[in-house]
Amino acid sequence: MFELKFRKLVSQITTTASAALALLTGCGEKPEPSGGVPAKPTFAKDVAPIIYQHCAYCHHTGQAAPFELLTYADVSKRARQIAELVTARSMPPWLPEPGFNHFQNERILTPEQIATLIAWVAAGAPEGNPNDLPPAPKFLGAWYLGQPDVIVRLPEPFALPAEGPDTYRNFVIPIPTDRERFVRALEFRPGNARVVHHAFLAVDATEESRRQDLLDVAPGYPGMHLPRTGEVPDGQFFSWQPGKVPMGGDAKRAWRLPTNSWMVVQLHMQTTGKPEQVQPEVGIYFADQVGTDITFKVGLSSYNLDMPAGATNFVAEDVFELPVDVELLAILPHAHYLAHRMQGMATLPDGSNRWLLNIGRWDFNWQGEYWYQEPIQLPKGARVGMRFFYDNSTNNPANPFNPPRPVSYGLNSTDEMAEFWMIFRLKSVADRTLLNNAVLPKMAGEVITYSRKLLEKDPANARSWLRVGSALYALGQNEKAIEALQRALQFDPKLDEAQYFLGLIAYDARDFARARTAFEATITSNRQNYKAHGYLGLVYLNLQEYTKSEASLTEALRIKPDDQVAASNLKLLNTVRSGRQLTPAPAQP
Repeated sequence: MFELKFRKLVSQITTTASAALALLTGCGEKPEPSGGVPAKPTFAKDVAPIIYQHCAYCHHTGQAAPFELLTYADVSKRARQIAELVTARSMPPWLPEPGFNHFQNERILTPEQIATLIAWVAAGAPEGNPNDLPPAPKFLGAWYLGQPDVIVRLPEPFALPAEGPDTYRNFVIPIPTDRERFVRALEFRPGNARVVHHAFLAVDATEESRRQDLLDVAPGYPGMHLPRTGEVPDGQFFSWQPGKVPMGGDAKRAWRLPTNSWMVVQLHMQTTGKPEQVQPEVGIYFADQVGTDITFKVGLSSYNLDMPAGATNFVAEDVFELPVDVELLAILPHAHYLAHRMQGMATLPDGSNRWLLNIGRWDFNWQGEYWYQEPIQLPKGARVGMRFFYDNSTNNPANPFNPPRPVSYGLNSTDEMAEFWMIFRLKSVADRTLLNNAVLPKMAGEVITYSRKLLEKDPANARSWLRVGSALYALGQNEKAIEALQRALQFDPKLDEAQYFLGLIAYDARDFARARTAFEATITSNRQNYKAHGYLGLVYLNLQEYTKSEASLTEALRIKPDDQVAASNLKLLNTVRSGRQLTPAPAQP
């Protein structure tokens, strides 16, 4: 799969690159070397440092690239191909246009480095004096960030068939910790980079993900959505794409890892024409204490992606106004094959604009997250926006259909998406609350739009009805929420989360009898739903059935020992029993 994509990249080299190379290889007048470019470059002294710094990480055994670039023999036999690719800036793969922002771990060759490679090829790719050769990078299976404190590995490989559609699968792996820990960084290794297109990670402190895993005889369970109980800590993207260099993390953003948690690894896998084994692993690096940064992740998106066949410049846009001052730390854009340009822009209160990201040539095969070298300061009232451009014509060599077909929003790679995720650092917890309150209606509205798109294709999708119902509840539209949740139960009577949200609506209405029935039904379908146990404890507390309340709250804490809401309400129960009347702490939906 990757070899085919790489050959396509070579075939698409621009005529400018070929012409420039031709000048230096004898087919035209040779220009004088510019400042900083050696007159007679050799591999050992001039080329190897460039290759080791910018190419070797992907081009070594176990990574996504189809061949190694670690020795003179490796590089010299592909010298002309390398020069063509770097001249066209197709390699190293780095999507953001230079000159707009500076990011950490940029894979950008300077004009002098490109000129050095071209001059080396023109000179016949000489090896030079071996004594000038710098030490080669030593990978040999070692972890890029050093030996992890804990390694989480799928116990047995997953067997991917030789042929078939893309496979989305969630693998649930125990994290061996004896106490609460704090995590500063993760390093993901796909276990078979030839077939793993991308990965998303989550941490589940409950048994829910494991319960879903046990329902399937093979390792993991299918699905394009991470479990509802799987959490991505604040200030983290938790994703992997081919060629992505692991980030060292920042102790100021270290997050809590509860004891007895599970790592959920969702893989998007593609077949290669022969059976493959996939065994992902995650290295975890601890910090001494929880981070002090207050962070929040916001996503821009568009679901109005109904692109006619032949459309050459379809545009998707979204915008959000910041209710507080923020520092923008990182961004993650996402689309599929039809996207060709991406722009992220902030419009400041004074009307001026600030570039956040500019990608002139999007490539689905080289997605990544981008952390700024210096955070971008954005004041209250700034409007952050995305503008993506799509080409659904034969002009787009990445178009999966020929002739082109109409394409709309969807989860498969041959559908389309438009997402622009941002991680902000905030000044205070109060600012985080204000930002959360401003984002909530936007997020709920997007969930409804997204789920209704899925329901157009599959009206009997119970989980899509559940997402509609939960979002309507968040917006306070309870009657419509009840209708959607009942539709979910119509198509899946054992869907515990639908019963759970019906219980929330009844509890908010102080209808404790109906709430008790709904939460009991939730637990009947899924005894590991700790939130249902917690809310049932609150119902019993309001009904003054204190023994049952204690049992339910205790069970919630058994399932999720760090459930602070259940813990505080258990303390409240003891206070009430002693004769003082207080208001129960609200649980979280």
